[in-house]
Amino acid sequence: LFGADSFHLNSNGHKTVFNEIWRILRELPCATRHDDDASTASSRTQADDDIGVSCALGDELAPYVGRAVGFGRADLAPGKAPKIGWVANASGASLALCARLPRALRAERERVLATRVFLNRHLAREVPLRPGTPYRISVGLQASHPRNRPLFGVAQVDCAGACNCTCDGAGEAVPSGCRIDTLSNSSSVTITTFLNLNVAEVEPPSTPESHAGCAADACVVRVTNVKRGAAEARAKVVVRAMIVGLNDWRTMQL
Repeated sequence: LFGADSFHLNSNGHKTVFNEIWRILRELPCATRHDDDASTASSRTQADDDIGVSCALGDELAPYVGRAVGFGRADLAPGKAPKIGWVANASGASLALCARLPRALRAERERVLATRVFLNRHLAREVPLRPGTPYRISVGLQASHPRNRPLFGVAQVDCAGACNCTCDGAGEAVPSGCRIDTLSNSSSVTITTFLNLNVAEVEPPSTPESHAGCAADACVVRVTNVKRGAAEARAKVVVRAMIVGLNDWRTMQL
């Protein structure tokens, strides 16, 4: 964990962060976080709205799931502690995730930053929101090895609805998103890797069909599996998590 100045916390800083995280966790309305209707549900909390970043892992993704074709909820580790993901095993699958952009906090942050005086160029570069793409979304996808069958395939993540996205970091850039081969882990373990997207707001389409089961003002994050020519078909794609936030020094470190 690093601050805006890229310095790591000392022991007192660790204690302060722990106490704040524990306070937030104790206040979470855990019993009401999940709902099956992504067009009206929200897993956001007051903490999400205060800090401008919301994280969803496993079943916490449920309120964000819009239209799902070929993707289904699955326990990835039966018989052990629940490890939930949304899984596709056949080509032609698509999953719409309905992301709520922290618009009010963005406006407040830009208002405050406009009057702030920075003491050095490093802070002036790290603290403000990224120009043109003030939001950032990271989608957590499982990546695995050739001994894990069926073989993992290529995932494409792009945006629709009230946003446009561009690829940032890992992955191959495609129009309004990224593409990544999840059969990319050469070790004998399966991990979750994050595909990062820089996000800009656009006027949402007026047709309900284009909302993919999401609210009209939602940023629709679409995950599809892409068929690659190979001796053995590879179509498996697993979605584990999503992080939505302001595009500043906190989310840029993902």
